[in-house]
Amino acid sequence: AIFLEVKGLWRRANLVYQTGLSRKAQPFDRLKEAHSLFLQRISKRTKASSLHKVGDDATDLDTSFVNPWEKSTVNDLIQKIKPQLVKYHGYHASNKVFSGKANLLSSRNKITEIGGRKYQILGCAGKGGFAQVFKAYIDCNPDQVVALKVQTPPFPWEFHMYRQLDCRIQENQRSSFGLAQRVHVYSDYSILVCDYQSHGTLHDAINSFSVVGKFMEEVL
Repeated sequence: AIFLEVKGLWRRANLVYQTGLSRKAQPFDRLKEAHSLFLQRISKRTKASSLHKVGDDATDLDTSFVNPWEKSTVNDLIQKIKPQLVKYHGYHASNKVFSGKANLLSSRNKITEIGGRKYQILGCAGKGGFAQVFKAYIDCNPDQVVALKVQTPPFPWEFHMYRQLDCRIQENQRSSFGLAQRVHVYSDYSILVCDYQSHGTLHDAINSFSVVGKFMEEVL
């Protein structure tokens, strides 16, 4: 990744880091720190080069790389969409800390209450650098299976994108995309409640290319 970064191949370098994170390459904590520092370096470089002098005028150019986890970027995004976000059906915000984290991280079949609903936790379905996804039953009903995406710091942007899909995708095609039922935003965590999909994750799709020595086309 460092070699690719030096060569200016930032996207390919980022993909190497993401592949390592998805496979939990060891030492994992050092890898997460290295990836975070990489994103900070790229963010600074793109900001520094975003203004180019043309004659006596400064032309503002779009940056080709943004660190989506940079605190200022996250705060700016949330502030821009907040007036719309709070109006969405299924959006629930609280100034309190999330009290059910212990049950999520403990043994299977624990019951945790989120926003007045009880969820039976069946186990961790996936884990990344910033969030964990748990498979759960609503009210212990196996016919109502959901995925709980627990993320810190809280970041309801994904819920916003789901609601944008609701608006922009034709009804007869909407079922081809993921569905979000609700999001609970606490002071320390956000919990996105989605329909559970059993077809794997984006990391699985990326890895299916990596094992044969190929890269997924960026348009995908």
